[in-house]
Amino acid sequence: AKQAQTRHRRGPPAPSQRQAVVAMSSRPGSAKPPSLSNREKVPNRQKGRASSPRRPGSPRRPSAPPEGPASKDDADRALPDKGAAATTAPAPAECDTGTPSVAGVAQNAKEETGADAASLPRQPVEDNKAAELEHATLSMSHGGSASVALQHLERTIAAFKHNPSVPNLHAVAQKKYAVFCRNRTAELHATFLGLVGVPDFDGAEYVPAFTACVPWPGKTNERKAGGMVKKGIMHGVVRYEYKGSLVEEGRKDGAEHGLRVVCVQTGDIWIRLFSNGKRLAQIVLSSLDYSVASNPKPIDEGGLVKLQAHLHLILECFEARPPTSRSR
Repeated sequence: AKQAQTRHRRGPPAPSQRQAVVAMSSRPGSAKPPSLSNREKVPNRQKGRASSPRRPGSPRRPSAPPEGPASKDDADRALPDKGAAATTAPAPAECDTGTPSVAGVAQNAKEETGADAASLPRQPVEDNKAAELEHATLSMSHGGSASVALQHLERTIAAFKHNPSVPNLHAVAQKKYAVFCRNRTAELHATFLGLVGVPDFDGAEYVPAFTACVPWPGKTNERKAGGMVKKGIMHGVVRYEYKGSLVEEGRKDGAEHGLRVVCVQTGDIWIRLFSNGKRLAQIVLSSLDYSVASNPKPIDEGGLVKLQAHLHLILECFEARPPTSRSR
């Protein structure tokens, strides 16, 4: 009875610490403190640190590297090769036959031109009476082959104009060729092909860089070239460097065919007309005034008259006057 009276006077007993915690958690809006098991599940604030406490004096672990490529080169390697599946290189041919080896065509195309060969613009045909007359004559002689030839030649000539510089050329030869390349059109080569027979260009394509045995067959004449190729063989207009000089010529099944223009180190221009590998005529233009030189004198092997009749077309490409004969 005395204990009951004492409790009544003192009021209800004070709650224990555990009861106080339970009472606080039961109030609305109060956050329940996490239990020991919940504390273990809370992630560490510092990413990459271990959950266990670090011993005094122990070194810190470096943070993990970010995901993905470690450098830009690795990122470039991870990208798909867009040109690998789109370009099919012609089959390489033996060098001692005078035909090119065209492995790695797509890569050489990007390095030399900075763009794919298919994206290069086509060179428009000059709209003048001389070009129309020559084109009409060529079309009448060879039917529809002239228009097909021009389509293939224009693509190659446009690529040459896009990059007139050729490695290892002598400075004088490069300067002469730059003028010729700026003014020369596909009609020029098409006209001279019409004099000796227009090849079948079906299946031919422009290849910016390949290895060929030029100007003659044989392993010792192996060098870099660029131009038209058909089934691994030079077929169409090609160009290459030979002992510091620039050679731009027509080819048919690997053999010289049509016009050959050579810009040599002395500044002279050597011009030849070929038919299926056989030389028909040769004329040398002086470096001073582009007059026809008498030493070496013109060579006639059945085509000098044809070459002389169309010589003015070549002189126009070099921005020269009509030819005259002079001795030197």
